[in-house]
Amino acid sequence: MSDTIARVKPELSVALASGAIAVTPNLRLARHLRREFATDALARRQTTWATPAILPYGAWLESLWLDLLAGDAASEPPRLLRPGQSLYAWQRIVAGNSQGAASIDARAAARLAVEAWELVHSWGAGGESWRGWPAIGLSEDQAAFVSWAESYAAMLSETRAVDTAQLADALVRHASALAKSPPRRVLLVGFIELSPQQLRVASALEAAGAAHIEHVDPLRAETGMAWRATGATPRDELARALSWARREIDAQPGTVVGIAVADLSVRLKEARTVAEEILCPGLQLPGLESQPRPFNISLGDPLAQVPLVSAALELIELARGPLPVSRASAVLRSPYVVGARSHWTRRATVEADWLKQGRHEISFSEAIAALRDVDPMLADRWRRARSEKRLPGGASPRVWVEAWRDWLAGVGWPGDATLSSAEYQARRAWDEMLIDFGALAAIETHLARGEALALLRAFAAEKIFQPEAPEAPVQILGLLEAQGLVFDALWVAGLSAERWPPEPEPNALLPIFWQREHKLPRSGAARELAYARTLSERLRRAAPRIVFSHAKGSEETASVPSALITDLPALAWDEPLLHPTAAEAVRAAAPRLETIDDGAAPAPMRGQRMSGGAGLFEKQSDCPFRAVAIHRLKTDRWPDAPEGLSPLERGNLLHRAFAALWRDLRDRETLAAQSPAELAARVEAAVAQAISSSTASSLRWRALPPIIAALEEDRLSKLAVQWLAKHELTRAPFRVVDTEFKLPLAFAQFRIDLILDRVDALEGGGVAIIDYKTGRVVPPARWFDRRPQAPQIALYAVAWRSARPYDPVRAVAYAQVKRGSLRLQGLAADATAWPELTRPAELRDAGLADWRAVEARWHDSLGALAEEIGRGYAVVMPRDAETCKRCGLYALCRIGTPANDEPGAADDDA
Repeated sequence: MSDTIARVKPELSVALASGAIAVTPNLRLARHLRREFATDALARRQTTWATPAILPYGAWLESLWLDLLAGDAASEPPRLLRPGQSLYAWQRIVAGNSQGAASIDARAAARLAVEAWELVHSWGAGGESWRGWPAIGLSEDQAAFVSWAESYAAMLSETRAVDTAQLADALVRHASALAKSPPRRVLLVGFIELSPQQLRVASALEAAGAAHIEHVDPLRAETGMAWRATGATPRDELARALSWARREIDAQPGTVVGIAVADLSVRLKEARTVAEEILCPGLQLPGLESQPRPFNISLGDPLAQVPLVSAALELIELARGPLPVSRASAVLRSPYVVGARSHWTRRATVEADWLKQGRHEISFSEAIAALRDVDPMLADRWRRARSEKRLPGGASPRVWVEAWRDWLAGVGWPGDATLSSAEYQARRAWDEMLIDFGALAAIETHLARGEALALLRAFAAEKIFQPEAPEAPVQILGLLEAQGLVFDALWVAGLSAERWPPEPEPNALLPIFWQREHKLPRSGAARELAYARTLSERLRRAAPRIVFSHAKGSEETASVPSALITDLPALAWDEPLLHPTAAEAVRAAAPRLETIDDGAAPAPMRGQRMSGGAGLFEKQSDCPFRAVAIHRLKTDRWPDAPEGLSPLERGNLLHRAFAALWRDLRDRETLAAQSPAELAARVEAAVAQAISSSTASSLRWRALPPIIAALEEDRLSKLAVQWLAKHELTRAPFRVVDTEFKLPLAFAQFRIDLILDRVDALEGGGVAIIDYKTGRVVPPARWFDRRPQAPQIALYAVAWRSARPYDPVRAVAYAQVKRGSLRLQGLAADATAWPELTRPAELRDAGLADWRAVEARWHDSLGALAEEIGRGYAVVMPRDAETCKRCGLYALCRIGTPANDEPGAADDDA
């Protein structure tokens, strides 16, 4: 504990040590008092002490109820509904009485109704207040609440139960059964105000001799020195607060600083991020996630978002039915499944395979099949779980809890690694939530599988999880959580005029006149102003030094300080942030950073067969690093899951369809002899053959919805017929020599294999080489750039000349077969070879006189690229932003994502 102040008053410590019960308005203050009591005992050199009785208000009421149950049976107290049971009962009532409102969210409406029910009992006179409201003048929502409240009250009466909202009044009725001699001393610590219900229970317990109630103010008697500060933006305001906190701690070790934020609930992630940057930038490095931080944040996250619990929910849902690919993949990678440490990287590869296959959902059986190759032990375990631990189709909540526990154990949750403290607490919170779920059996006897899982997810989404952690020097809290706590220094942020006092927010299900008459929280502006003044005054007694701040906002949303802080002097400290962020620290260290030239990969072994074929040369020309990354490091951009077939799959299908068609037709003469009906039939047969020619594509085709498959087949057939009519029937006679023709090509250091889509024998001698494209096509002028674009066709021509010098290449062409774009881009040696194509001399900027010059240029440019590949040249040198968009390997090359990057910009040809 800091030497600056004592954060627990001595008289409170003495009372707790003598057996008094401290009752607090929230769990955080209770935890704080327990820690400070222990610290105080250690400071007095005590080695042992009795655990003090410090309870939040709700837990104290429940402890009295347990005393009542353990006492005289003649009192016959009703049973107590847990909050989860109560909310579910409200949900059933709301759903059952809202048949006309098809779009109503019964769970959300039930939560609002529970809030209204609690307000009625806390601030009403202790009875059924809604029965005294005039029927005329109620809104539709308020009238609905009256109906729901009657149904809920009848249910409680029939089952002889009370809920937590009624518990205090039930204790009032049974207070005599709690009488003690002498009465237990009860200290109400840190309450800003007491509701009428709290006053009733305190008076009843005192009158019955069950307790002696005292009010204790844990705050300092005098107000601290206070200043006002301003931030340029809300984020800057938080950064200034945290930097100030760090300065306070550095100036006096052991200091505890509070950062109270008016709207912390909506700025939780931002507060956590800024705190990491300012207070512990070094702990943001990988592998340090579990290291303790020098700060605590009072608000937690929904239990459903905690990774350990999220994995459990996904495993349960995977047993019920398919999951989206992203979620199924996350389950396989989860550290909370057995074998994760040794196999998670191999399991992670499964997602890429699923995406390449165009899968959108994965069933449990499909997950098992995928695991066979990457983690056979887990596959066997899941297979046994599938056969031995099937979940029921419907059961009671208690049976569901046991079934889920059994299933999770069978599939290996929560893994075989030792859980950290936070993970262990999450596991305990999960078990507690299952107990609450099982308690629903008291009001629900049967839940179908889907209903049970949806309700379990709702429970997990509504339960807030905040793991206990060692006390940290910086405490980040909401304004209400800060009440009753004492600090060495305190910064209160977010006090702009529009936020402090906050706007009234009356409950929509309760009449506004009744709320204002009974002075309910958030019911009116006057009530909020008085409450804000009280809180502000209490915050000024929470520390010797306090800063109140607001953010100026922006030009569009300029803010001014709350009127409650304008009288404070401005904080003189107006320095820039004292401590650099992690990014700033790295930039500042740049002159000392080691520089490594990693622009060269190991040269391939002489004569080595290099993978990639023509694509290797294309990528080497586009960006040398890309060629090495894809064809030597075996990396690629992360695949997308397309709707229907991907561009690559469409390209592959078109290639196979044209190959099958020309193996059937063989030449232009046969093509010209076909009637439209005959040609359409031959095209359809070729397309069908293309679909079934590969096992992978056949399986992929069967996975498509039937209507999508039919549309894709029809699209490809029509596209092929249109191409034949526009560009094949108009040509001079030709004969197709071969399709999908494999041809090797050797260079000084390595060799590659090429696959030529199609080679035609021309009527005047020689051949034409055709390459099909379903994506972008580069015009011939770009083939002769300093780093040539689209070098595939040049490689094909050089390889053909090397293998068959007696049969010259007289034309080369890219055939763009794309809906809305059917065209040829190519070169012909002369006008007779292929009149539709460009002649070399027509390329003005290329400086090519004839076909011989074309072949010479190809020999030089391809030789230069081959020399780079042969020596492992791998510098990051993209041709342009379009190259980076097609590549997508920014994480490897570190060149940075182009600002105009768009998904699906990768090469789409086979």
